[in-house]
Amino acid sequence: MNDERLFSMRNPWFVGSLAGVVAIDLLSVFIGFLFIPYAQSDKTLAG
Repeated sequence: MNDERLFSMRNPWFVGSLAGVVAIDLLSVFIGFLFIPYAQSDKTLAG
């Protein structure tokens, strides 16, 4: 069995998957909170 730690910043698979999850999260925040409200016809963003 491999003695390399699974959740380590030296593991390229862990770093790549973590970067992918963060990128998807940032993209969804951008779309959900910035793009979609400005794309609506009535641009009243006051709460």
